Amino acid sequence: MTVSNANLSSQALAVGGNTNNNNTVYIGNGTVWNLNGYSVTVGSALSSSNNALTIDQGAVMTNITTLTVYTNNTLTLSNGTLGVKTLIYSNGCFTVGDGIRAATLREMGGNSSAVTNWLIINTNATLTGYGTIAATTDVYGALSPGLTFGIVTNGILTNAGPVIVHSGAKTIINIATNTTAGFGWGLEVVQGALNVDGSQINVVFTGPYRPANSTTFLVMTNTTSDAIAGSFSSGVAQAYANSSMNKVVGSFRINKTAHSVTLDYFHPPSSGTLITFR
Repeated sequence: MTVSNANLSSQALAVGGNTNNNNTVYIGNGTVWNLNGYSVTVGSALSSSNNALTIDQGAVMTNITTLTVYTNNTLTLSNGTLGVKTLIYSNGCFTVGDGIRAATLREMGGNSSAVTNWLIINTNATLTGYGTIAATTDVYGALSPGLTFGIVTNGILTNAGPVIVHSGAKTIINIATNTTAGFGWGLEVVQGALNVDGSQINVVFTGPYRPANSTTFLVMTNTTSDAIAGSFSSGVAQAYANSSMNKVVGSFRINKTAHSVTLDYFHPPSSGTLITFR
């Protein structure tokens, strides 16, 4: 089944059943599919195999409570957005994006998402949202903890397992206000080894708030005994006025300790003017 140029609202979706094989659902060409809190299964725990769900061509599939991909079945997120509370992926490594086009995996508040092997966030792809993901996570694109609704709420993304944010990748921190981590701004919590590996940090202000230079933001933390490995590509995080990141409004100092990363010492551009990239 191919779905294109559609705006759908539905209940549960099953791609393949107990003994159904070789079923395909391809969602593409700008389709928006809202599952309204229902669940999606690809294959089954019985002898169901070679069933496939593909999200491509900028399509959006969202508001899924649980998406379960059983062994010998596939989920492909090539170019588009997948919004899910709990992702159970039992088919090895799950890669977000094709490395060329934009793709987003949005964790929407679940506490038990699990990828049996690696979760790879490819170049030009983004992992965002709040909740807990159990996986070994390699980020080559962007890591952006929290969901932004004008004021950042539910902004803590926890990775139960090691995380590497590779050189050339970036961590994007949305800041709305200076209340607490996870409510006024996004926070990445790693319950495993964390390696920043020459990556960078960018900040996006979601509104008019600008902090005093004495204000400190905890943006990454490692809760295990392993010290945070690697160094950032720069000791400075550029701050932008919008999510398009085309207007620099200042910068932060990056401070990395054994188990935390904080931002402080916010300063506007030294010229006193806004810098706009066109």
